[in-house]
Amino acid sequence: MFNSQTSRLLEMNFFKCEKTFFSANFKNCLLQYCNFLDLNMKSSSFNGSKLKDSHFTNTTLKSADFSGVDLSGAIFHNCDLCNADFSSSTQCDIDPKSNKIEKAKFSFAEASGLLHAFDITIV
Repeated sequence: MFNSQTSRLLEMNFFKCEKTFFSANFKNCLLQYCNFLDLNMKSSSFNGSKLKDSHFTNTTLKSADFSGVDLSGAIFHNCDLCNADFSSSTQCDIDPKSNKIEKAKFSFAEASGLLHAFDITIV
């Protein structure tokens, strides 16, 4: 288990960590330009952190907690986000066509970020 509170982690390549199960608990951290590739991060927590311009690719984030997380510029591609909690996160822009999002929680205000991939306009 990786634990970090109020840390600044810039351009970290977490894909070099153990791929089988890499559980992480971040609280109020700045994780900018970080790469999470091919990891099993089931039930990880990012409470109150900023994941600005970070990339998640082929990552399992089932039941992950993104409470109070700023997701500005974060990219999720081919991730398993089932049962993840994004209900109080902001700047959520996730493509449901390239990620599994069944039973994930999103706030009504941020749900429009799920529609960007469909190139539609909501008025």
